[in-house]
Amino acid sequence: MVFMGVSVAVGAQKGADYPSRPVTFLSLSAPGSGFDTTTRAVVNTLVKEKMVKVPLPVENASNSVAGTANMVNRYKGDPYVLSVHS
Repeated sequence: MVFMGVSVAVGAQKGADYPSRPVTFLSLSAPGSGFDTTTRAVVNTLVKEKMVKVPLPVENASNSVAGTANMVNRYKGDPYVLSVHS
C-alpha cells in the first residue's frame, strides 16, 4: 500500500509517462536478509500484477550510518529511486 501511494503521488507530479525508465529500490540491508526479502517480495508483486511496466532492480547497501549517507548523497533528488529501510 505504501509503495502504491508513493508511485501514485510521484506519477501525478511527473505526468502520465512516469515511470519511463527503471525504478531502483534501495534496500539498506544485506542480500537475503529479512528486509531484503520483503523488498523483493514487493517488487515481485508490482511486476507480477503489472502495476509497473519498467524494470525494478533492487540495490542493497549496508544498513549503517555511512551506508545510508552514501545512498542519500548518491541518489538525492532522483525520482527513479525508492529507499526502503526501517
